[in-house]
Amino acid sequence: FLGAVSFPLTFVALRGLADRGYGVAKTLGLVALAWLSWIGPSLKVTTFERPWILGALGVLTAASALTAWRKHREILRFLRAKWQLLVTEEALFLTLFTLFLLIRIGNPDLWHPARGGEKPMDFAYLNAVIRSTTFPPYDPWHAGGFLNYYYFGFVIVGTAIKLTGIVPWVAYNLAVPTLFALTATGAFCVAFNLLDGDRSTEFSGEEPPYGGLRIGTLLGGLAAAFLAVIVGNYGNVRLVIDQLAARSTAGAAGAGWPSKLIHALSGLAALIRG
Repeated sequence: FLGAVSFPLTFVALRGLADRGYGVAKTLGLVALAWLSWIGPSLKVTTFERPWILGALGVLTAASALTAWRKHREILRFLRAKWQLLVTEEALFLTLFTLFLLIRIGNPDLWHPARGGEKPMDFAYLNAVIRSTTFPPYDPWHAGGFLNYYYFGFVIVGTAIKLTGIVPWVAYNLAVPTLFALTATGAFCVAFNLLDGDRSTEFSGEEPPYGGLRIGTLLGGLAAAFLAVIVGNYGNVRLVIDQLAARSTAGAAGAGWPSKLIHALSGLAALIRG
């Protein structure tokens, strides 16, 4: 919904992009709503509660509706010409969101088995933002103090939680795959538009100036998304290889990587055999 609300605004503001900012519309909508919801409580003129957030959403929706009404012919022509690209970006977002949601379903715990890790800290700060009525939020580690930490990221997530009313520990496990998918889609949007070239001409001609999807440009955008969120941390690859090697029936693996890879393949075969 926030992506649809913010798209008419990105359509105008990011007219130089081939997708008119559709790939980042969800992110910009979420950030804009969070900022509008934050500024009043930060200035102590209102409180950070659902009525104020709904009012901020109303302002954002009204601005978008006015823009859409004024630009509706251009927007409709654009949608007819570029629907393949928009569907591709939407499919990328939903695929990656579902992928990471399955990971969180497999391990929804918010605690780290060794030392607590960052998730308990994140969850404490998130709950502090949700429970605070003005900003800065209270400090969960210092009674009577205020949070001396960069906290606006928690406001972005906390705004969506307070708006939807989802229980925080459930919402946390929904927010993580959401941010994962938004990051990937944003990377796709940036790379695709850079590869697509200059689209600064106003979209107003009778014939759409945009051609179909070029496979090289599409693959470049997908590669950017893959590099940004999938292969950024090779520690997980090593963890998978070590776990598979431990299942090998060929004995203990040697110290070198060739031996580990051979044992990992043996372990994978053993795992498939059951």
